[in-house]
Amino acid sequence: EEGGRTPVRPVTSLDQLYVQAAGVHALLVQKVRTWGLKSKGRCRVEGSNEFVLWTDVRKGSLEKRVKVAVLKKTERAVEKVIRAYKGKVARLCDVCRESIYFERLDQLVACLQEIRTDPDVVLLAVKNRYSLDYEDLKTAGYRDLNVNLRIVTEESEALGVHLHICELQLILTEFASLKTESGHKRYVAYRNALGE
Repeated sequence: EEGGRTPVRPVTSLDQLYVQAAGVHALLVQKVRTWGLKSKGRCRVEGSNEFVLWTDVRKGSLEKRVKVAVLKKTERAVEKVIRAYKGKVARLCDVCRESIYFERLDQLVACLQEIRTDPDVVLLAVKNRYSLDYEDLKTAGYRDLNVNLRIVTEESEALGVHLHICELQLILTEFASLKTESGHKRYVAYRNALGE
């Protein structure tokens, strides 16, 4: 122990990573709802390409129809660890992920500010794919603002998941509505051709 704390060791197996991801996912969903409510964020409705305000979800019967992300498929996680991270499991930061959608860029920026000032969050990285400098050929034209963060609360510490890195995508609905199953299949084929 150093200074009364147990030293941090990186995750070394996908099993460890998935147990952490499963434990922190509900906490991330709660945060997504909170940030969405404060910034005019939207969520996707299950079984449709419709995006509704989180405030409308809170008022109505849409609660059970909110599309919540599932953990990354293990097959893809293995591919990514081998292809992109040379076997280093701890570098995989998108097993537990969620999205918030926005009609306007100023709403997206307001949400990012909410995240930055949330005392329960350790913000680790922000990748701005809306930047004019971003090479959109890397993502076949797709754009979002990608945030890597940790949720550090008494609950996450008690669960032992406070070190798990989550991914949050902040997406303009204009881009999100282009994400279709067939479009994603084309992107996967493109990504596989690049060996990523």
